[in-house]
Amino acid sequence: MEPPRIYTERARGDYANLVDLSSSIHDFRLDFGQILGQVANSLEVRPMVSIFISPSLAKQLREMLTEQIDHYERSFGLITTAMPIRPSPSQGVN
Repeated sequence: MEPPRIYTERARGDYANLVDLSSSIHDFRLDFGQILGQVANSLEVRPMVSIFISPSLAKQLREMLTEQIDHYERSFGLITTAMPIRPSPSQGVN
């Protein structure tokens, strides 16, 4: 079997400040979006993209994120996290 062809161009990048995660027996779903604002107790969220990945890729992603976060914190200091914001089902990133 030939080695895989690797394309070097990058996909268009966007900034997300919200991610929601769900899973089934077959895959993990990451829904990315942007919080545009908050009115009273409601968030205004712009859905961006849903990415479906296999369980094995989800585990690889976890390991890569852990490694990158550890490196970041050694270089720049601890990352603080605010109270997690999860949209209600009616606000969810579809």
